[in-house]
Amino acid sequence: MFDYTFLQDKPPQGVALLLEEIKRSQERLRDYRRAYPGIYSAVERAGRVRSLLAACGGGGSEGRAGEICARNSPPITDGEKEMAAYRDALFEIQLGHPALGPCRRDLLRLYGLALPRRAGTGGYYREGAGGSPLPPEEVEGAMEAWEQAAQEDSLLAVPCLLADFARIEPFSPGGRRMGCLVARMLLQRAGVALPSSWEETAGRYGGLCRAALGRIGEEGYWPFIQCFFMLLYLCGQQAEKAFSLLPGRRMTKKSRVEAVVAGSLMPISKGEICRILPDVSPTTVEAALGELVKGGVVVRHGPARTARYGLA
Repeated sequence: MFDYTFLQDKPPQGVALLLEEIKRSQERLRDYRRAYPGIYSAVERAGRVRSLLAACGGGGSEGRAGEICARNSPPITDGEKEMAAYRDALFEIQLGHPALGPCRRDLLRLYGLALPRRAGTGGYYREGAGGSPLPPEEVEGAMEAWEQAAQEDSLLAVPCLLADFARIEPFSPGGRRMGCLVARMLLQRAGVALPSSWEETAGRYGGLCRAALGRIGEEGYWPFIQCFFMLLYLCGQQAEKAFSLLPGRRMTKKSRVEAVVAGSLMPISKGEICRILPDVSPTTVEAALGELVKGGVVVRHGPARTARYGLA
């Protein structure tokens, strides 16, 4: 662990291509943020809601998660309290302390915010076995070495640091949530914007990363790096969907809804359209779909509650 000198070598072609695509995607997102600040803010808000649901098991409704994320309603159930705690940790990274860094003090602070009922009094890494082969008495020394390695702030180093963080597993329970928060922290430090949900993307394809993580001892870091960058690329593509329907001209919300339906290979639900167009209200989406169905442009499949829509 912690030997990243190989990053000075030329990366494999797959990694190099993904880095170029990520760079171009980040440039487009910066342009979209300047040109369409309202839509960009809506994508960020929707991304935070999806992050709470993905990080905390997705047990709550999207509506309640949105209220908790916006602090419009206090959490009631244990699941909602977990979402509120993760929201506080997420805001600590995104909005509260841009200078937050990968050091013991800040990691323990994030853990105390994200899992307040499990963190106890704080001040310590895990003291039990957890899911790592590293015994608890070696965690402190391993994390000191990790902090030294984390002084490397390049984008290429981010997946290496995350891989070693996962292999140490300094926090248990809550290792997966802390992994997502540390990923966000390191990516933000490397200048990467994440308006959509990293947690949702990582959860969807987490099995691929876990498989690559298990092969580091035999194959080195490159397979895991490539897997991580694929997830980062997909996360950026998800955010760009909201802007891909604005090709240099003003489109009505109805025409944007129609473009989403036209661009879907399979019939798409109203909820899926709302996620792609977070700045368009569900009521507006529903009204637009009704007009498109009435006009014969779009066909509705199935009953109203589970309806999906495709081009006629």
